[in-house]
Amino acid sequence: MSVRVPLEFVKGSMRLARPVADGDGRLIAGTGTQLSPSVVRALRKLAIQTVPVVESDDVASWVRTRPLADELRDLDERFARTAANAATTALRTALARYLCKRALRLDRDARDDVAEAVATPPIGDQYEGPRPPFDESTLRVRVAHLRSVPTLPKLFERVVAALEDPDVDFDHVAQLIEIDQALTAQVLRIANSAFYSTQATVSRVSEALMILGTVVTRSVVLSTTVFDPSAIRLRGFFEHALGCAAAAGALARVAKRGHPEELAAAGLLHDIGKVVLYKEMPDVFEHIVARAMGENRTFRAVEHELLGTDHGEIASWLMERWRFPPAL
Repeated sequence: MSVRVPLEFVKGSMRLARPVADGDGRLIAGTGTQLSPSVVRALRKLAIQTVPVVESDDVASWVRTRPLADELRDLDERFARTAANAATTALRTALARYLCKRALRLDRDARDDVAEAVATPPIGDQYEGPRPPFDESTLRVRVAHLRSVPTLPKLFERVVAALEDPDVDFDHVAQLIEIDQALTAQVLRIANSAFYSTQATVSRVSEALMILGTVVTRSVVLSTTVFDPSAIRLRGFFEHALGCAAAAGALARVAKRGHPEELAAAGLLHDIGKVVLYKEMPDVFEHIVARAMGENRTFRAVEHELLGTDHGEIASWLMERWRFPPAL
């Protein structure tokens, strides 16, 4: 039995169930051909969208996430009716990335269920997960401590101070940023992202600052301090934040509501409180995640019950401490 799979979901281990020919009837690939990258490239050149493949574990995996194909087609159809520009392109990219990540997560969960035969965790009052590794009085002290962390490195303080100058000199700010390799990389990376969609690659920090503006640049300084790009476990947080920044700014431009620069900055920083909680209280963070999943509740609800606050409030402490605009 064969299954028709879109080319974008084909894996190298899959094999054709039937021959594939071009529009003139010439054979392109025969039955049993392994769908290697070179074969897939040849099929793409002929504008072939789907191929019949022999059933296998990889095909079964795709079938479990099959709704993604329909969602992506629907996304394409919706954006095909909208005039293409930098904002709509960035928004479509962000939405497609979210849909793909969700499908991969569903696939991974399905594989884990089969491989490990893990039963669905009980919910509500039936949940008997791990108890907190801390008492209430200690927890209050640790939450209070969050109001004073993290501190802004001296160099980054100088960058923020320079950006706050009404007569900001971007060349001077660029010189300060270039002292720190990680900050330089993040500024250039965001300036070259799909949201800004510049025609040429931005390779100079001074050019990137002109594109980003002061509000987004300050947000990049903050996110670089808190996210620590070198930390593998925080990369997912930053990728998510970058996608939200692109989507928020794009929506502001399309809807003509709010300031795109401020909304992009807000998207970049919207989960900064979670990152602070993760870095400063990792045991508490892991416990909140376990409780939220086990009891089928939101992360925020468990935070409030356990901490008396949430990551949004933690982020606001940080915004006030680092003198960010009230709108953020």
